[in-house]
Amino acid sequence: MDLATQFAGARARLFIVIALIVTAAGCESTAPDFEYVYLPGTEIGSGANLPFTPAITVRGGSIVFLSGITGTPVPHSHPHVPAEFDHLDFGAAAQTEAVMQRLQETLRAAGGELSDVVQITRFVVDIGANQDPIR
Repeated sequence: MDLATQFAGARARLFIVIALIVTAAGCESTAPDFEYVYLPGTEIGSGANLPFTPAITVRGGSIVFLSGITGTPVPHSHPHVPAEFDHLDFGAAAQTEAVMQRLQETLRAAGGELSDVVQITRFVVDIGANQDPIR
């Protein structure tokens, strides 16, 4: 067997050993692949009866997924208590302001800022009536 063939075989074996070590090291991790993010007053044991968490960080906090950010008070009762919503302004501009504030609070709780956001999907019931107030 010539030297080039021996070198190629040794290199392939080394690659396989490294791949196995990396795979085994990843399997030994007991840390979860994600972490729940809670806003103040919504932590486990706080008494807030929320059926969700506003955000989840993935693998060390480098990626954060947020969902269901609304202009409702945090925390609030589940099932909903109408009195907790009586003072809210449900106009498009006021709700947009509240959502952006809640989005910023949630991002900060996860270690980020609004400038870190990559994508936002918004749902608007009446785009004709509400486009200008929600800009």
